[in-house]
Amino acid sequence: MLNKLKKIKIKSAILIISGFVILSLLSLGLIGYFANKNLPEMLKQQEEAKKQQEIQKIQELVQKAIETGGKEPLITISKNGFSQEEIKIKASSFISFYNSTDKEVELNSRIIKPGVTASMKFKESIEIKMQNKILKIYVE
Repeated sequence: MLNKLKKIKIKSAILIISGFVILSLLSLGLIGYFANKNLPEMLKQQEEAKKQQEIQKIQELVQKAIETGGKEPLITISKNGFSQEEIKIKASSFISFYNSTDKEVELNSRIIKPGVTASMKFKESIEIKMQNKILKIYVE
């Protein structure tokens, strides 16, 4: 009789533990299902937020240039290339380059970090290549 009682307790304990395991797995499965369902929407929202930040940074730079009276041309570097195909400047003038990408960009042996504006002085006409895009700088 005592042996039967022990066996019943062991079987009950095994059933209770396996029930908890099954419920835990079902709960994790439901959480994973809903997380995957919302993931594309969350990624899209993050991408939109990043684009808005990029636009805001450019607007701030333009506003700052207007306020300070800066006449230095600003060229934005994006993943698609340069914001302009060509530009005309006077000799020994500066051009500002804003890197709106999420990676470092190398222009004329100078590295521009993401979200940073760098000014470069040009004394002669030059072509700057980035991927398959070319920026032609004409010095007058």
